[in-house]
Amino acid sequence: MDDSSDVGVDRGHSPCEIAGVEMVSQPAYQTLLQWWLTTGANIATCGATEASIARLEAQYQITQPPSFRDYLGRASPVADPSWDKDLTNWWPFSCLTSVADGYKQCLVTEVAGYRNQMILFADYSIWCWGWAINCAPGLDYGKVAAIGVGDCFVCDGFTEFVDAYTANPFSVGP
Repeated sequence: MDDSSDVGVDRGHSPCEIAGVEMVSQPAYQTLLQWWLTTGANIATCGATEASIARLEAQYQITQPPSFRDYLGRASPVADPSWDKDLTNWWPFSCLTSVADGYKQCLVTEVAGYRNQMILFADYSIWCWGWAINCAPGLDYGKVAAIGVGDCFVCDGFTEFVDAYTANPFSVGP
């Protein structure tokens, strides 16, 4: 039986747990770089400067989670679009924006209250849905949400998201 029918279905476990992801010891940015290389994605990267990252944080009055900040500073895509083999466009640093600024539709779940402090960083198949990281302080800080279909948190952090995505990209969809 094909297990893909359960992707995105809440059965008491997060999509990351459903994907069978085990935490790895390398940073998320290294996992992504390695995955892009081995899958032939040809995504050119360049780290954003510390000053640029600080300006983004000041603009949205946020503090980015360390693993996401590390990704931006070491492996941010250069071009827009930067497609991987699974039709995800990984946004270059210059295109990052808050959900409030980049997604004008109404959010319908617990993520709605964070729209001003969630940063969009990728989208699937020309905006079937996007992914954003929550940079608002509190219980949901650092969680990654799928935005556009269901508007729900899909992983507890960026490293967990990257590990799940590189194991099965559809495990972190809505």
